[in-house]
Amino acid sequence: MYKNSLLSFAPVFTLAAALAVIALPCGARADQAAAAADKQDYTLFDPTPADQLRPLSLDANDGVVDPTTVDAGHAQVQGELLDYFHYSRTYPGPVSFSHDFFNWSPRVTLGLLNNVDLFVHPTFHSTSYQYSGAYNASGNSSGYDGLNLGSKINLWGNDSGQTAFSVAPYVSIPNHGDLVLGGGDISFAVRLPQLFYLKVASNPSAFDHANDTAYFGIENSLSLHKSFGGQFDAYAYLNTAWESDGEGWNGYAGFGLGYQVLRDLQLFAGIGFGLNSNSYDYNPRIGLGWRF
Repeated sequence: MYKNSLLSFAPVFTLAAALAVIALPCGARADQAAAAADKQDYTLFDPTPADQLRPLSLDANDGVVDPTTVDAGHAQVQGELLDYFHYSRTYPGPVSFSHDFFNWSPRVTLGLLNNVDLFVHPTFHSTSYQYSGAYNASGNSSGYDGLNLGSKINLWGNDSGQTAFSVAPYVSIPNHGDLVLGGGDISFAVRLPQLFYLKVASNPSAFDHANDTAYFGIENSLSLHKSFGGQFDAYAYLNTAWESDGEGWNGYAGFGLGYQVLRDLQLFAGIGFGLNSNSYDYNPRIGLGWRF
């Protein structure tokens, strides 16, 4: 069911997009389009003025790539300060297995043009595992895993309109383990009435498990946000992933809350839960997004 999750949500966000367009007056759409056109000439070396910056948007809070880009001439850092995964299972024997995993993957983005940015996404980890029961074993490791380097290109809706769409191809530079041969994020969003915001994203990729064999994987994700009180952002998300190497699919869902401390600084906290035996049990996380 979850492998086709993106298709199952298609009627939802299609209907939401139609309602949103109907709800927005024609005059407002024209005003937004005019404002967006005024920003097209800004570049890395001619930054967008502070009073024309679009609202701060994050990917790290819900794990769903946002289709809007960082404004030209500005930079943004986002990521989890704490990102903890716990996985436990009992096998015949009996043998109990537990795995604790800490992940740190900051995303640094630089706005090149009004609708194009460049991002660097390194990943670090610290992990430990333990078997107990019929036999005992344990181990741990930590270190730098590698980075993704890519560019997000917004095709429409960066500054105006009720929908937004982007593509973000990237390459991986691994430190060890799996080699990602190529990949990209395809992201779509709908700005809904009553300050609701819907994001849908898909991330196809090809990779090699260090055995000279190419495998295919795809990750689909969705999140629904609701702004309230001028500074708060409540959200819920669903994420599923599938790989062709026999590992099958895994999925998780969760929720969280963001707090806009300043116009260019947002804090967030959330928790996710696994949906099947291949997924982790739970994943609490706390992080931030900062634009300058």
